[in-house]
Amino acid sequence: MATRMIFPRNTHLLSGLLAAALALAACGGGAAPTATSAPQATATTAATKAPTAVPPTATKAPTNTPEPTATALPEIELGDEQLNDPGGFAFQVVEGYAVDAADGLVNMSAPEADPDTGPTLLLIGGPNTKAHTFDSLFEAYSGSFSDVERTDTEDRAIGEADAQAADYTATVGGKELAGRFAFALTEDEAQLFVLIGAAPAAEWETFERVYEAVLETVRLYEPVRPGTVLRQWASSAQASSSFGSSSWTPDKAQGEPNVATCSDNSEAWASASSSGVDWLEVYYSTPVVPTEINIYESYNPGQVVAVELIGADGSEETVYSSDPQKIETCPAVLSIAVETELEIVGVRVHVDQSVLKTWNEIDAVELVGVSYAESSGETLEQWAGTAEASSQFGEAGWSAFEATGPADVDGCGDDLYAWASATRNGEDWLEVYFETPVHGAWAEIYQNFTPGQIVLVEAIDTEGGYHEVYANTPEALTECPFVQEIALDSVDAPIIGLRISVDQSQANNWNEIDAVKLVGVP
Repeated sequence: MATRMIFPRNTHLLSGLLAAALALAACGGGAAPTATSAPQATATTAATKAPTAVPPTATKAPTNTPEPTATALPEIELGDEQLNDPGGFAFQVVEGYAVDAADGLVNMSAPEADPDTGPTLLLIGGPNTKAHTFDSLFEAYSGSFSDVERTDTEDRAIGEADAQAADYTATVGGKELAGRFAFALTEDEAQLFVLIGAAPAAEWETFERVYEAVLETVRLYEPVRPGTVLRQWASSAQASSSFGSSSWTPDKAQGEPNVATCSDNSEAWASASSSGVDWLEVYYSTPVVPTEINIYESYNPGQVVAVELIGADGSEETVYSSDPQKIETCPAVLSIAVETELEIVGVRVHVDQSVLKTWNEIDAVELVGVSYAESSGETLEQWAGTAEASSQFGEAGWSAFEATGPADVDGCGDDLYAWASATRNGEDWLEVYFETPVHGAWAEIYQNFTPGQIVLVEAIDTEGGYHEVYANTPEALTECPFVQEIALDSVDAPIIGLRISVDQSQANNWNEIDAVKLVGVP
């Protein structure tokens, strides 16, 4: 089983190893034995006198000396395969080693490793934007050391790529270290990989086995450009025509779906004519490379005949085409899987109503894709945009929806504008989601009735992973209403939602939640 790496970005690297990482980001046998002369034959002198018979002396049989038994070396225990997408390499972790990762760099340190000399392994990979060679990277790596000596350079392979490797010795902070440096370059020289091993000089002979065991597991693949998956609703829209000036207008296709039934509804876009061939264009706040488009059709679905992507650079690309058809399911969602490299800001939806001669109304268009935009570094504060729960007390009040948007319950009390579970003594959960994924700093949970019964909070990342950020036992709080702050900086992945679990079995009363705010950097 392969696992994609999500590790804290720590800095417990050897100073020299870090120098090599920065360089990339800005981007033995002895002499043969001497032959011994063969012994010369010696002539035997003929006896001149017969030897006097001497009774032989019994010779004691030699004592059997047992042959030395070779000590079996322990196997190097390796864990599951790990994938480092930014670096484009996979490998197995040594069991018991501490692992730090950041983008295309992974550091593995032995338990109680010396911060200057290891034992440590550093794996670096990614695009070869600086046209690095074995020599240029080795020079960058060794720049932090003194008395560096490189020996036993040899050609070898790493995965399916040609590579070079060399042993080295060096001094750092007055301490002697030894290690091995291996460098691989893909055939087109566009991607590189480096594995560096370092250990106190006296320990290298043993640590060499660890180095080679890990090197045998390395395989290379195309680096994955890091990005954030976003789900967006249209922020603006225009159309070739519309049925009204204030109803059925293009802006009715902005935002989330709000037409719950199959019906002619003024809250959806409709063209001027029931038999028209028309188009609707919707635009989004964040450019993405799209993976999916979801078109919510609230009336007479099936007449979408083409969908085009509108690129940030003005280019266009068709990703869907069909003939008009009558669909029994209504309302319906037309989901289109998209494979493209085009970064887009909008979607154009074409409808052909000339066959069925009735309006195909569109309520909303969702865009799912990967954003590669640079973060502004500015902190963003967001209220939850959508929510769901394990149970809720009502549909019109006390529903999960009441936990979305800004806090709107004044004072402490049971209020239908907050979420409450179906029973007063239930063990339930509320999940809230936000428009923009962030690297979270903290969350604020606004509790307006019987606070203190939150027992678990989990951050939800953009790939659907859950990360525990808070756990406690139920407690009675005298402060009400109460805003509970939850730190989220322990989660390295971008956060898109929160799951809040409550245990009301002890207080036997509802812990109502009015709103949830997420604070972090996009």
